[in-house]
Amino acid sequence: MSRRRWTIGAVLLAACALPLGAAAQVPTTMIHQGRLLDRAGAPAGGSQSVTYRLYDVATGGAALWTEAVTVTLDDGYFSAQLGTTTPLTPAVFAGRTRYLGVTVGTDAEMTPREPIGSVPFALVAGNAVGDITPTSITINGTTVVDAMGRWTGPGAGVAGPMGPAGPAGPAGPAGPAGPAGPAGPAGPAGPAGPRGSGATLFHSMQSTSVVARGAAWVDVPGTTLMINVPEASTADLHAYGSVTGSGGSAANTHCGFRFVIGAIQYGSPSWGDVITGVARSGTGTSGWWQPWSMRRQVLLAPGAYTVSLQVTGWDGSDVGCLLDGEDYSRARLAVALH
Repeated sequence: MSRRRWTIGAVLLAACALPLGAAAQVPTTMIHQGRLLDRAGAPAGGSQSVTYRLYDVATGGAALWTEAVTVTLDDGYFSAQLGTTTPLTPAVFAGRTRYLGVTVGTDAEMTPREPIGSVPFALVAGNAVGDITPTSITINGTTVVDAMGRWTGPGAGVAGPMGPAGPAGPAGPAGPAGPAGPAGPAGPAGPAGPRGSGATLFHSMQSTSVVARGAAWVDVPGTTLMINVPEASTADLHAYGSVTGSGGSAANTHCGFRFVIGAIQYGSPSWGDVITGVARSGTGTSGWWQPWSMRRQVLLAPGAYTVSLQVTGWDGSDVGCLLDGEDYSRARLAVALH
């Protein structure tokens, strides 16, 4: 898994005392907390190996201390206790500022390294060598310096006047952000917007062959459409395809096509909107081929409609034109609403 960054929380260190008596009371570990996100900014999960190193320089240099731990991620958040396998000795923090390097899995060490503040130097607190800032001092159960800084032990004299208040200390670092709360319920759906100017298309295509015989109108199989008109619209009807001769008679060589919407048939009662074929005399043998195409625009009120395509043969003939199932001669019907 690729990583992008750590969102770092507080880094806490408990003192590692030199005297044996103090060492029993002062922990020798420190806590590192934060949040791990992937390159897309999403919180990581599961378990992850993390290697920590301490340096005395911000970049480069050799590590003064190294420890590998396994952290369990909860929505990316983690807490690691450092020093449990590789002790954090006072020598690690003796001297100048230390920098913490973090490496996740097999990734490169994250940059920049984090400077360690004053808290980790409490490793030498078992034997204070500088100023101390307690709230009071008690020895063997007896308070010798009270919360006001006044000596109350043996030989206490008259308390001096209270000194002026010191300046406020700097604000501490911000803690890590809490996990995101649950998503709220979806709001009510807004009203439907107006229909755009683009066409709404419906398509169908002839599914099986059909022979147009005589003057009867027959549906072209597979070209019936069910359309829904949400508001008054202009329906642009377009049909096209090709026909071939279905017999050897010279008198049976023409076919007509028409649109039907509901119970309304459009075009001429005999030939619809288009008639196609070849001349009647001497050319009506099988094997001839003719393309055809027709178009009509109809104003429709809102509602549901059945749109179909019909074909007829030469009036009085027994055989006529054939619409076969090949791709090059199938009839196609398309309806667009504007």
